[in-house]
Amino acid sequence: MHYPLLNYFILIWIIRVCTFLILILYDIIKKEKINLIIGHSVGGVLAFYLAKETNVPALLLCPAFGDKFKQYTFTNIKNNTPKMTAIIGSKDDEVNRENQLNILKNQPNCEIKIEDIGHDVPQEMLKKEATGFKY
Repeated sequence: MHYPLLNYFILIWIIRVCTFLILILYDIIKKEKINLIIGHSVGGVLAFYLAKETNVPALLLCPAFGDKFKQYTFTNIKNNTPKMTAIIGSKDDEVNRENQLNILKNQPNCEIKIEDIGHDVPQEMLKKEATGFKY
């Protein structure tokens, strides 16, 4: 068997970077009194966990759930249940829809909208969802 050391160093680096990023964003959200977190793709996953940590509502655009490292990175996140809306692209070939739906369907207060889009969200749709978000 071969266990490349590089993989463990990369894993530790990813965990530290993600934890550091969450702490920075958490402070910004609290200091600036942010009332809606928006994230796309990997940013949608980050928005999901930041919303749970801060209890601030979130708009998740084609969140890229399925990262096998999330169990290590986000184990200490609070389990608040803020209002969330998730936009899922029915033509999204970059993200596993089954992973998205399995995580989101178990999140209380999460509205899931499946739209006829790929992984990129049209700007007009983003504007409509963000300005029409029901808190």
